[in-house]
Amino acid sequence: MLTWNWETKVGRYWDYEQKNDNKMVSNEIRMITEYQKRAFQQVLNGTWSEEEYDHFSSEIKQVYIYNFVNFIDLYMAVFTISYREILKELSNLLNNKVLRPSPNYKSVLQLIAKTLRELQNKLMSFSKMPFDEREKGPYSSNEEKREIYQQILRELENPNSSYNELFQKTWMTWVNENIENEALKNIVLAKTDMLRQMKIASVKQIIRKTPSTAEKYAMEVDYYFASQKSETIRKQALRKK
Repeated sequence: MLTWNWETKVGRYWDYEQKNDNKMVSNEIRMITEYQKRAFQQVLNGTWSEEEYDHFSSEIKQVYIYNFVNFIDLYMAVFTISYREILKELSNLLNNKVLRPSPNYKSVLQLIAKTLRELQNKLMSFSKMPFDEREKGPYSSNEEKREIYQQILRELENPNSSYNELFQKTWMTWVNENIENEALKNIVLAKTDMLRQMKIASVKQIIRKTPSTAEKYAMEVDYYFASQKSETIRKQALRKK
């Protein structure tokens, strides 16, 4: 079965079904081909011109597959919410400084695609925000930082913890203050648990990248001996010449 990795972009499989007879593909790739067909149907219906379709697809093709799949209902908004409402929401998001102006676009559809991409990135960045004072540091040592983030991880994994309550309250307040369109607001709020899972992944990454003093010393020792071994092999090779 044809699969993908998280660093692959949508564009790699945008026209896959038109160019291949092989239907044995992953669900993620099938989502891309179904989305492409729905977009091109707008041309067949006379709703979009071919040029507008090209402008729109050029933006969507730049999205990583992992992000596209996780935010598919956000990207589907172009088909479910009127352009008038999307552009009205764009104006609102710009006024609230959630999004930055995008001066380089060739059509309204390309602007909408840019907006969806930037909003997706903005939502994902929320999972990396600090939500309480413990995350802001400073820390006296790596051990203290690891201990704090391990505690935060335990709280995040407990749906009834005060940290999770703070996370959801902060998130919902942000959504309600910054998004006006009810349909779009519902789409975004449906991402609450997914963003919590992303926050968990973010905390785990911080823990992995914060070795204890003992672990750091062990890594330095390992690196030293690996370097010495490499140097010995190099010298032996030179003597053989």
